[in-house]
Amino acid sequence: QPFLDGNKRTARLLQDGLLFDYLIPPAIIPTGERDIYVTLLSRALLNPANILDQRPFCDYIGGKVNAALDEIIQDIYVV
Repeated sequence: QPFLDGNKRTARLLQDGLLFDYLIPPAIIPTGERDIYVTLLSRALLNPANILDQRPFCDYIGGKVNAALDEIIQDIYVV
């Protein structure tokens, strides 16, 4: 969790707000992937100046955004 008080909702709100500002759908993180999400996020936050530590988190979130876009596109083309 990015905040010491364990406030995951605030972190997700900030993340989704940033995505929304760029007209990108929210990244949907399944409950079963919580440990992966927290591990990648923690690694990225420990050394924010090192792009190599941030890249895995960005790739993970990018994959979740792509999955959300796939669902939106599928909904559009359902006949």
